[in-house]
Amino acid sequence: MTITLNRPDRLNSFNDLMHHQLAECLKQAERDDGVRCLLITGAGRGFAPARI
Repeated sequence: MTITLNRPDRLNSFNDLMHHQLAECLKQAERDDGVRCLLITGAGRGFAPARI
């Protein structure tokens, strides 16, 4: 499963909404027996998650 952070104007830095959405994606991945790996990437030129 690939999760793409999509706030390129902010170098994909986390905000409260992204934190909530990522938590939901992780819960979904945990329930899916077909998911064996998670790849977290960022749109644009930056990747600065800060809260992971």
